[in-house]
Formats: sequence, C-alpha cells, structure tokens
Amino acid sequence: MIVENRRLVCLNNIKKLTFIMIPLIFVITIFASHICNGIEEDIKWEIKLNFVEPGGEEDYLIIGEADNAIDGPPQDDYDMPKPPPPIDPYIQVWSNDGLSVPYNLLLADYRKFPDNNKMWNISAIWFAQDNSPTNITITWEIKDLNNFEYDSLKLYRINESQPIADLLLDNGYSTVFNAYDLQQFQIIAKIENPNTNIEITNVAIFGAIIAIIFVLIVGFIIIYHRKKS
Repeated sequence: MIVENRRLVCLNNIKKLTFIMIPLIFVITIFASHICNGIEEDIKWEIKLNFVEPGGEEDYLIIGEADNAIDGPPQDDYDMPKPPPPIDPYIQVWSNDGLSVPYNLLLADYRKFPDNNKMWNISAIWFAQDNSPTNITITWEIKDLNNFEYDSLKLYRINESQPIADLLLDNGYSTVFNAYDLQQFQIIAKIENPNTNIEITNVAIFGAIIAIIFVLIVGFIIIYHRKKS
C-alpha cells in the first residue's frame, strides 16, 4: 500500500513537472525565435564561403556585416565558434577576429555596418591521415547585396598585394592544399573612392537647388503676367 502510494505521488509529481515544463519550453522557444529573428533582421549582407575537395570533404565559413555587430573583442551575438572537428580526413576553415577561446575559431564572423573598408582573416587546413595533398575549390554565395556598401570585395593570400579572386565577378578559386599545412587568406572589402560619393551627393544637392530656384522664378513670372493681363 505504501509502495503504491509512493508510485502515485511520483506520477503526480511527474505530471505537475510536465505541465510546468511544456509552457516553459514554449516560452523559451518563442523567446529564442524572437532573438534569432531580431539578429537576422540586423544582418545587412553576408557571404557563405564553401571549401570543397574531390573526395567529398567540405567545410564552410560565413562573413558579413550587421547593425549591432562588433569588430574585434569582445565577442557579440553574431560571433559563432566552430564546433569540434570530425576525424581525419576533413577540411577546417575559420575566421580570426582576435577573440578568446572558443571564439578564436569562428564559423560566422559579422562586422559592424557600415564602413569604408573591412578585412577578414581566414585560415584553412587540410587534415589527411595519409598525408596526401588535395585540390580544394573555394566558392561563395552572396546574400543581400542591396545593402552592400563597398565597391570591391576581393580574396587575397595573406601578405600578398595582388588578389587571387574577385568575389563580385568570379565564381570560385581552386588551389592545392598539402596535408596539415596552414593556408591563410584575407577578404578585403573597400570603398575605392570614398570622396566620390560625397562629391556626387553635393552635385546632386546643388542641381536640385538650382532646379527649385528655376521653377520658382518661372512660376513667379507666370503669376505676374497673369495678374498684369
């Protein structure tokens, strides 16, 4: 009888806990969804970089800009660390924004919007148990270029002055990766002539003022002649 009563009490407690947990989970889900939607709305543009090799191994990295993002430390809501790597063979790609562990290896790296220039430091390693090299192709998918404020977006090898790909014009870039050999790249976004936009704006404003003055003068002349006649 005592055992049966304990069993009933236990079941009742489980039911009560279930009734409490279900709405709690529901509220947490809505709250998390709201946060994610807010973050998504603040993202101005983004690029997904895909690293793929002939054997089917692949990895990716996302870079972009958002209204409330922070360049460098501390990490913000947009910074996403890389998950633990699988067993060999695999490709590992990450962005480095000078953050502490575990944000030192970023899967997603968003920077402050807007700006005149921006640079992302990207690293990639090919892990192969047999130490064999492979050819890795880098492709990119660009989203929301309507908010893209730069004139150029180019891929460089680190410490090299000439770009190896133009992300706004080219479709991809392929190169050989030796096993366990760190390869480093930079993506640099620039407004090539930052003063040009200011000059164009000033000319447009001046032209608009002249047009308004001209319309007012013509209107005044027409009204004057009508009154006189």
